[in-house]
Amino acid sequence: MMDILLDVLSEEVSKCGRHADNGFKADTYQLVANAVNAKLGMTINSENVRSRMKTLKKEYAVAKRLLEVSGFGWDSVNKTIVNADANAWAAYIAVRILDS
Repeated sequence: MMDILLDVLSEEVSKCGRHADNGFKADTYQLVANAVNAKLGMTINSENVRSRMKTLKKEYAVAKRLLEVSGFGWDSVNKTIVNADANAWAAYIAVRILDS
């Protein structure tokens, strides 16, 4: 589902700029829902897509913060975040506690 969602959003942005300054236009979410429903036989709606995008933004923010901490890196072969040791996690957690 995520692949379809991202492919449709990418297509819409590149071919006709169907996004507002702060995100996608409402009808773009419905286009994504229609594509997912057609390809996977599901019955999602535009609000389901909008909700998934909010979740994806949060997950992206966490991944971005991890990659900014010393000791974490990106494995381009497996497309995943890797860390060198437990000290990297301890540093990340300490920063997150201070931010709270």
